[in-house]
Amino acid sequence: MVYKPSTIYHAPMTTGKHDIGFSFVIPPNIPSSVDSPLGFIRYKIKAKAGSEKAELLLNIIASPIIPITELSVPIIQNKSKKVGFFNGKQVLLHCEIIRSGFTLGTKIPIRCTVNNQTKRTIVLKGALRQNITFKANEEERSTMNKLSSVYGTTISPESNITHDLSIQLPQNLPIVHNTCPIIKIQYSVVAKLKIPQAFDMRLNMPVILTSLPIDDNQMP
Repeated sequence: MVYKPSTIYHAPMTTGKHDIGFSFVIPPNIPSSVDSPLGFIRYKIKAKAGSEKAELLLNIIASPIIPITELSVPIIQNKSKKVGFFNGKQVLLHCEIIRSGFTLGTKIPIRCTVNNQTKRTIVLKGALRQNITFKANEEERSTMNKLSSVYGTTISPESNITHDLSIQLPQNLPIVHNTCPIIKIQYSVVAKLKIPQAFDMRLNMPVILTSLPIDDNQMP
């Protein structure tokens, strides 16, 4: 993607120092600046005077246009797991998030209900993950990054609890939401149960991040 406003200062410059101001309008709905091992999106301001050139690298956090109906969709997921080879008992995890969209710098609340029918003590944890997918020459590669994690609570054997997790979003994260044909960035919150002597149990819940404030009063 190339955007060239090509602003030119036409007046001749005499010998000496000159302070010249330029301004550019950032196009709407562009992807954020991204740097990853798989690829990058970079924005630069280039200046040229005679044979001399200079560049200034910009970090842009975009504000893609996302319909409020897409941001307001609630997230509800369930998962169950049988623990133990003989006479195994069930562990059930139910998670709810009030909507799909959240503003950078805010918190994502997750309500988790755990039904632990086993005789094992289980630990509930939460995390925020970033998945970057790079497409080129009909090939696709992805990388996953865990951005943050929180400790929830312990669930005693043969008990049932409801616990609220809270995932803090960083202030600055790249946002590429259907605005770039070769790089796609997806975010998800994960509720995880650590079960002794068994594989962890996870619920991956995709969320949509934006740099714009979300007005709950506008939610349908």
